[in-house]
Amino acid sequence: MSRNPMQQGHRSQRHRETATTARQRAFALSGEYLFTVVSAWLIPGVGHFLLGYRVRGLILGVSILGLFWVGQALAVPLQNPSLQDQRRYPLAVSREVNPVFFACQVGNGLSTLLANHRWGRPLYPNQNRDNIDRELPRSLNLAILFTSVSGLLNYLLLLHILDPRTWTQAKAEDEPLRGPLQ
Repeated sequence: MSRNPMQQGHRSQRHRETATTARQRAFALSGEYLFTVVSAWLIPGVGHFLLGYRVRGLILGVSILGLFWVGQALAVPLQNPSLQDQRRYPLAVSREVNPVFFACQVGNGLSTLLANHRWGRPLYPNQNRDNIDRELPRSLNLAILFTSVSGLLNYLLLLHILDPRTWTQAKAEDEPLRGPLQ
């Protein structure tokens, strides 16, 4: 039995319209969207976790936060017995001392804001203007690099969460590969 080509074209057009309507319904700006985006910025990996990609979110979050906090650990000054009042806290994240790098680091959200609030003041009052200080940790450059790269990586995750196609795909899949932590 031969089908009329006009009927086949009509069915495929109706199918396309239905698929387009379903995609439009799958994504809409809502409170859930804003909450997920802000959460994804504050804590790396949480956006993917909230979308149902639990294992992916967990791996990304642990990796990015691990890179950030390893960078912070590398930035602790060495103990110098000749200094009486030496402050020993991480120096990698500081809006005052490193404003350009801070723009990259703030991609980590809450970790950066906490680190800057807790340890962000300069070690010495004139740290910005003097020559290289011999008391600064040797690996401070590496620490700033680690914390900056981790912030930039979280910006990439945030862009993925902001993309409507990510939401559409997460809602369209019957059983996304979410892993055992469902």
